[in-house]
Parts: sequence; C-alpha cells; structure tokens
Amino acid sequence: MLQYRKIVYYVGIYQFLLSINIFQKVVDKNKNVLASPVNAHIGLSMVAYGAAGRTSMQLQEFLHLPVNEDLTHQAFEELHVYLNRLEKVTFKLANKIYIDRRSKVRNEYKQITTKLFYYEPSIIDTRYSELSTRFMNEWAEQDTDHAIRNVINIGEMTPDTRLFLVNTVYFKGKWARRFEKCSTKNRNFNIDWNIQEQVPTMFSADYYVYGELLDLKAEFIELPFENTDLKMIIIIPNEIDGLQSIIENLESFNRTRLFESGSLQDIHVYLPKFRIQSSIDMKKPLEQLGMTEMFQDNANFIGITNEPVRVNKIVQKTFIDVNEDGNEGSNSTPRKKPFSSSSNSKLKLWVFVADRPFLFKIVNDRLGMTLCIGTVVNPTNN
Repeated sequence: MLQYRKIVYYVGIYQFLLSINIFQKVVDKNKNVLASPVNAHIGLSMVAYGAAGRTSMQLQEFLHLPVNEDLTHQAFEELHVYLNRLEKVTFKLANKIYIDRRSKVRNEYKQITTKLFYYEPSIIDTRYSELSTRFMNEWAEQDTDHAIRNVINIGEMTPDTRLFLVNTVYFKGKWARRFEKCSTKNRNFNIDWNIQEQVPTMFSADYYVYGELLDLKAEFIELPFENTDLKMIIIIPNEIDGLQSIIENLESFNRTRLFESGSLQDIHVYLPKFRIQSSIDMKKPLEQLGMTEMFQDNANFIGITNEPVRVNKIVQKTFIDVNEDGNEGSNSTPRKKPFSSSSNSKLKLWVFVADRPFLFKIVNDRLGMTLCIGTVVNPTNN
C-alpha cells in the first residue's frame, strides 16, 4: 500500500518551495511556459545518487533529501509507481541520464537508478552528436506516446559533453465536468494593454471552488479532473499586466491560503483552450539558485563512474493539452446546489473570465504536490 504521508514528508515537503524558486527563474513574460517541479526534483535526485563529496552535499541540501536512505529509497519507488499509474489521466514523466561511452558507468549506479527511478543510464557517443541527438529524441518521443519531440536540437551536444540529463513530462487530463464543445466560441484575450486577439474559449456553468485574494489583486478557481486526486488551479490577476506580480508572490498562493480563501460557488467559467510544449534549459536557473558544483570541472560523481565527469546540460521538455474533454457521463448528473446553513441566503452568480495572461497549477491533493505549473500569455502560441 502506498504510504502517502511518508512520501509527502520525505519527497514533497520542500517541493512547493522548489517549484517557486525554479519557476521564477525560467518564466518568460513573452512566452507560454510549463514546468514540472516534481519531475525536476526526481531527475536531480537521480544525479544526487551518483554524487560524492561537496557535489553530494550541495545536492542533498538543495533537494532536502532525508538522511535515512531506506525511507528515501522506498519513497522514490512508491512515488514513481503512483505518478505513472494515475487513473483517468495521461501523465507520463521520465528522466534519463545520458553518459558518453568514454566513461564507464558503475553497475551499482545502474542498479539503483533502475530500482528507484525505473531508468538506467544510456550510453551515447558524443563524438557523433547528430546520431546521439536522434537517439535521445527517439527515446523521448516513444516514452511520451509521440507527444514530445526533439528534446534537444542538433548542435546542442559537443564532443566534450559527458553527462546529459533529459527530463520529460506529458499531461492530458479529462475534466470531472467537461466543457461542451458547442459552447466554445471565439472571445477576446488581452495579451497586454495594446494587443487583443480572438481565441477559442470554452464555457462551463457549474459549481466550482472559487476565491478572491484581495491583497494580491487576483482571483482563482479550482477545476477538478475526473481523477479526484487532481485539479487545475487557475489564478488570474485583476489587471491585464498583473501576471508578473502573481509570479513574484507565488509563495502566497500556497495550499493553505487557497483552501482558506475558496468556497463552492455557482459560477460561469470562460477558459481559453491552450496547448503548451515548453523546453527549459535548467542549468542557468539552477546555477542562479546556488547549484554550481555539479556543473564544474571538479564535480565529484565517483558513484557514477571513475572518470572525471560533470553535468553538461539538464533539459526539461513538457507538454500539456487543455481542451473540452471530460468525463463523458458528467452531464448526466444534475448540478447540485451546495448546502447552506441559512435557508434565506441568496447565492450570487459569479463569473470567472480568463481573458488575460494567467498562471495555472496542476496539483495532487492526496500527495500535496504541484505536478505542473505554467503561465499562459497567449493561448494561440503552442
């Protein structure tokens, strides 16, 4: 049986802060961005298992990996199985370490990465960069059911490359209460104060958890998926140019704050359809956060190989598709009025219109984890 509390404590407790730190570094005000902090944590943990000395200490401290290795091992094993077997959604996450053939990988490292993360390092020959690039891209495409292509481009790998970490995430969920396709219409989306575009916008009228954050000048809504453990939280600023303020104050949009601020409301929701395929070079943001040892020439990865190696590149490629799809039987269930302690109370009809750049998170309530976090600045840009 999955021991949720153990996983939340030993793997997920610092993941919210990690998501904030990384996302604030990689977000681009001119692009749609999607990142997966939980998969970044898992990928870096794979690297940490082969580190020693100062390199290991820095990774352990950054990832807040517990001292008790047995508990950590069990947590990673169970977490990987749980996340890759989520029902009623397509959620595929994978991490792969590629090592140049001139460095012989220790059998012990192959065994532990296979046991805990279900992937062992792959050997490539970086002297043949085009062939190696094609090999890596084919793996990513096959592992994500052809949703993610070209995790790296020809030219990103050089003969000096020794260790390359590839991190992929593909998410496609079905809403607990689907948006009717016949209700999707073109509506205005304000990219900024001066640019407005017509974008396909979905519509739903139902009861959703909704809240206002007056001090942060924002509002949010929770859209549940058919898998009841998962939901998408959409946060929109009051002002067209307010997304940056939300990003800067991400720590204020924590689980407790949203829970306390939200309540079930009868609400009309207007949400643009969007697809995001995002590629993030993680090296620079990690270095900005103080993670420098593993990228230096004197990095210590004696647990992986006897030869001197350093991490040359970490790439995270993500894909999400948000459309009307939902539980086919959802509309056969009548909308139910939420319980009210006052028989005379009148429910206000709320309207939530995502017609300006906004932030969204896909969270797992059972684990208390943010699986994905992203921004939509222009729904028509894939």
